Amino acid sequence: MSRIGPLSVPGGTPGILLTTGRFLDRSSDPAGTPAEYGETCSDDSSSARTYRLGDWLSACMTPAHVATERSVYAGPALTVLIDGYLSDVDCGTTKCQWRTKDRNDAEIVAERYQAFGIAFISQLRGSFTGLILDHTREQALLFNDRQGSRPVFVRGEQPHGLLAGPRVQDLIRARHDPVQLHVGAIGEFLVRGCFYGSDTLFEGVLKLPLATVVTIDRDAMKSSEYWRPRYGNPSDNSVPALLEAFDKHLARATRRLLGRLREPALLLSGGLDSRLMLAYANAAGTRLPCFTYHVEGSQGDDHTIAHRIASLTGNAFSSYPISIADFQRTAVQEALAADC
Repeated sequence: MSRIGPLSVPGGTPGILLTTGRFLDRSSDPAGTPAEYGETCSDDSSSARTYRLGDWLSACMTPAHVATERSVYAGPALTVLIDGYLSDVDCGTTKCQWRTKDRNDAEIVAERYQAFGIAFISQLRGSFTGLILDHTREQALLFNDRQGSRPVFVRGEQPHGLLAGPRVQDLIRARHDPVQLHVGAIGEFLVRGCFYGSDTLFEGVLKLPLATVVTIDRDAMKSSEYWRPRYGNPSDNSVPALLEAFDKHLARATRRLLGRLREPALLLSGGLDSRLMLAYANAAGTRLPCFTYHVEGSQGDDHTIAHRIASLTGNAFSSYPISIADFQRTAVQEALAADC
């Protein structure tokens, strides 16, 4: 019998960890250490609880000490893990009371899944990664939000073995099954400083695209896109009508976020995007602490405009200086952290 226990994450990146197949068997890697395999999510660990699907899949949310929104529903037929938060559920033309004080987000997801099946995922709004373990079908569903706002990386495939988690570093630590550098992706990274597709610096380790659901069975898996932006013919509406519709959508999106974020703040620059976000938050009755950064010694940078805007609108403001030496010292680590 394989030891059931997913990969551990000793670092500070919260998220859902999923392990299947060959990655479950710690005995196949005699050189492995508890820091690399299983201990963080094993039953005898106080830092995270393990959730299982049969004898072939194990999952947990870790690290438990990181302060982030997360919720769990564990029923006899269904287990749901949500890392992040729901800001809304689109019930279409019908009204639905989707949020109540006595239900967490995982319970809401469980209810919608039982009522609508996999199609319910397109109804969700927010910033989240989710995992559903359907014990009746012996099937798992791993999914993210429409923007892919919380990174999920995947290594391997069924039935041979699958790892999924929030950091590439943690997925490549299986020393009995080493990974190779992705030469093409290295070139892309050197030219662009990031990856625009699903590639990472390592062969066979991919980033989950936005609005994706991965259906995982014991012997197979498949990925599908559950939503994409719709681009049609230009609208026949007048400019005032389009602006009114745009205003309505932005106001609703702002209310959604302010209704869920516990301590909202804004990275305010001198540009139009962050100014617009500040204006809608203020119109909704919320003053936000605003932050920006500037290069030491600069006078005409965006931070001076940001400071004036925050002061005129009654929002708290802080600016943090950075130096060229800071950039030289941290650029490589920051670039790697963005995609790895």
